[in-house]
Amino acid sequence: MTISGKEARKRAGRHLADLERVSDELTAILEELPIPTPEEFEGMRQGTRVWSDEAYLAAVLRNADFHVDEARVLIQDHTGKAPLRLKPLGQKGGAVLTPALERSLRYLVQARSGKQIPPSEAEVCYYDPSARGREALRLFLDVAMKFCGLVLSFLGPEEWQERCDGEQGKKG
Repeated sequence: MTISGKEARKRAGRHLADLERVSDELTAILEELPIPTPEEFEGMRQGTRVWSDEAYLAAVLRNADFHVDEARVLIQDHTGKAPLRLKPLGQKGGAVLTPALERSLRYLVQARSGKQIPPSEAEVCYYDPSARGREALRLFLDVAMKFCGLVLSFLGPEEWQERCDGEQGKKG
């Protein structure tokens, strides 16, 4: 059975209060848990101090609470009568696919179709910091080449002809 986007937004929107309640409960548990001091935390991070059960649970619950609250915000922003839709400049219609939403949809499509789909360049650059450097270098070189082409176009064909003729005369 498939449902429309409108029905999916309506059904997901009904769970906003549940997500908020779960987030509130996780926050209440976190407030009661003893957490390490900055010095204890540094020792745990460096491996000179053992992680306590409370510290581990605090980290897990804090992470879960973050994702529950993020889910609530995402659903709230993308459902309702006026869902948030970021549109490309100068275009009407569809939403812009951010790298995070693209990755989420790619994983879902892969799971349902059973086919591997490679990530886009935008997704790779977003999740792999070293790819950002390669992409920045590629962009820089692309701009540099366009700049060189622009400079050469200002010289004009006569200057190139004179220069080439002068160099051939020196060789012969």
